[in-house]
Amino acid sequence: MPLPALGLLLGDPSGIGPELCAKLLSDKDSLRENRFAVLGEPSVLENGCKIAGIELEIPQVNHVGEIPEGSFGLLKGPELNYGSVVVGHANEACGRYALDSFRRALGMCKSGDLDGFCFAPMNKESLRLGGNTHEDDLRFVADELEFKGYCCELNTTNDLWTSRVTSHVPLKDVAELITEEGIVDAVKMAHQTLLETGIKEPRIGVAALNPHAGDGGNFGKEEGEIIEPAVERVRKEGIGAFGPFPA
Repeated sequence: MPLPALGLLLGDPSGIGPELCAKLLSDKDSLRENRFAVLGEPSVLENGCKIAGIELEIPQVNHVGEIPEGSFGLLKGPELNYGSVVVGHANEACGRYALDSFRRALGMCKSGDLDGFCFAPMNKESLRLGGNTHEDDLRFVADELEFKGYCCELNTTNDLWTSRVTSHVPLKDVAELITEEGIVDAVKMAHQTLLETGIKEPRIGVAALNPHAGDGGNFGKEEGEIIEPAVERVRKEGIGAFGPFPA
């Protein structure tokens, strides 16, 4: 079975992304089980190599099929005048470059040229300066894919997975955005994702919102009025959810 073709985006050129990608592509263990199609401007990756102190041959290809298994190739574009980049500062050019890279990778996934992609850190301020009108990159992806259902971000490290009900909103607005339906949707998404990764009986801990899980209503009523009913709903559907647990 051939290795999947994965896109690799260099992230924001003024940030740490190019350096991280250089380190990844120089790691033989990372390449052994992958076939990376690096999407970007060669000078961006070259500068990442320079910062990381890595000597890396960067083969340029015209299409993904030219990339051998266990290796990588760079598909040039979008273009960027790297001489105008000020490292460590958000700016329109870098935001537009990152956004165009994102859009290109999504298009290649839709066409079947890529099986998926990963991306180095992007700067949300730069993305906005570069033309992103969405609240975050997740909503940008959903719009590009014309997806209208529930979507959320999941993070994983080893055997620990995390997700969330709200995302990229001011802290003062979080409490009013916590709803029973939102919690149910988030738990179901996490449960289904874990099943699809081969975890047969996922166990999901649902966090409380208030100190001491509300302390019986002394420090807030969201736990008893919203979170607990949501946990009960998904448990009745056979999902192994527990909580709310205090921090």
